[in-house]
Amino acid sequence: MRYTITGSLGNISKLLVTKLVREGHHVTLISSDPQKAPAIKDIGAVPAIGDIQQIDFLTDAFRDADAVYTMVPIQFDHTDWRASIRQTGQIYAQAIRQAGIKRVVNLSSIGAHSPDGCGPVSGLYDVEQALDQLEGIQLTHLRPANFYINFFAEIAQIRHQGVIGRNYPASTPVVMVDIPAIADAAAAALTTTAQHQRSIQYIVSDIRTAGESATVLGQAIGRPGLPWVEYPDNEYFDMLVANGLPAHIAANYIELGAAIRTGKLFEDFYQQPDIPKTGSRLEAFAQVFAAAYHAENR
Repeated sequence: MRYTITGSLGNISKLLVTKLVREGHHVTLISSDPQKAPAIKDIGAVPAIGDIQQIDFLTDAFRDADAVYTMVPIQFDHTDWRASIRQTGQIYAQAIRQAGIKRVVNLSSIGAHSPDGCGPVSGLYDVEQALDQLEGIQLTHLRPANFYINFFAEIAQIRHQGVIGRNYPASTPVVMVDIPAIADAAAAALTTTAQHQRSIQYIVSDIRTAGESATVLGQAIGRPGLPWVEYPDNEYFDMLVANGLPAHIAANYIELGAAIRTGKLFEDFYQQPDIPKTGSRLEAFAQVFAAAYHAENR
């Protein structure tokens, strides 16, 4: 089978491409960086170097594929983050239509059921809506939970302040996922015939309160009792900006944290029938986290 994958050599796409190539498929991997072409070839894929905002390039990259995998890369240079996410979704939809693609697996997110109030995830709602307008295709939206690897951003805070925290309390349940579980789900969706024209698949590895997560990570790094601290929205916003995030992006993360705090981000997930957990539990990721934490200490 022939697949075209977006996402360059990112955390999920690289694992996905490697898996598909090992299974004997022909894989084209899109990247905007020509310097990544050799590494793409090294994992057995064909590089397609260009800008996904260019409809002609994207259509050519999709053409002749049996299925495509779409994801929206983070673009920190856009002042209207949601608009840029929406635009990418619309371009994907146009290229899929023009290339005559019949099978699409789209990386979305938990919380994408909501048209507003979930920060950047609400932009992925727009992407789902754009792709849902396509006719004559089989479409699967993957909605993974919060990535474990997001905890890497807290390493500096733990080291310098001895705490971990965001703008929601320690008692808040957080639905989380391991990156390899997402790649496995994407590969399975691409290589099997969909049973429905439209489907949504949640991908979850663990559910812990924020405080429990702090305890697990603290034990792994040799800081037992690592406290989780809830920051008021305005204070956390100031912290993010002080650490170099543009104000418009910090505002998106504040809204996302508020959606976790109120449960809005997870409300559709909890309304689904029992969803099996896949991938590693938090304790296994904590060992990876500890390795990164101690490596940065050297």
